[in-house]
Amino acid sequence: PELAEASAIALTVATPAVTEVINYPRARFAPRPIEILSPISLTTYAAVVEELRPALPGPSRASGEWKRHREFGLDGAPDSYIVDIDYTACYELVEHPLLLQEVLLRSFDDLTVDSLRALLAGLGRADRGLPQMLSESDVLADAYMSIVDRRLARHGRVIHRFADDIRTVADSLEYADETIELAAQFSRELGLLL
Repeated sequence: PELAEASAIALTVATPAVTEVINYPRARFAPRPIEILSPISLTTYAAVVEELRPALPGPSRASGEWKRHREFGLDGAPDSYIVDIDYTACYELVEHPLLLQEVLLRSFDDLTVDSLRALLAGLGRADRGLPQMLSESDVLADAYMSIVDRRLARHGRVIHRFADDIRTVADSLEYADETIELAAQFSRELGLLL
């Protein structure tokens, strides 16, 4: 009860999130900055995202999805190409204003989106970034990445996405290159890097 009460109070202040950043080592890559949320911030974050979850896309990291992702396109024509697209530091680069706009368009829940806005103000740096290694951030990142999914679909691309990995099939190198260019363009508009 005390944690729930403290979380409710936290939402009444301008920036309710309290975090600490640690660098998580990774093989072959630079360390990944991981934001550790205080118990109150974590509880608040979980409650806000849970309230929005029904309006957001289903989880791309669901059980069995990695296997489906890796098998996507393998049954295509023998002369087709598989295009794999991966993002650099996706969670760190999620732009809060664009994320909030997408969540609002999906949920029409301005009060909960305002609570998310207040919470995100204390996370990340300069209006961007989601805490990593949290299922709540996976939900929000999927909503953000769904913008790229829709834009690619409007250009006739059939894709499968797992977190920040996108796979599609092309029947020529030109079509593959065009797909990569489209993904790069749409991603740049969201502040993301391939």
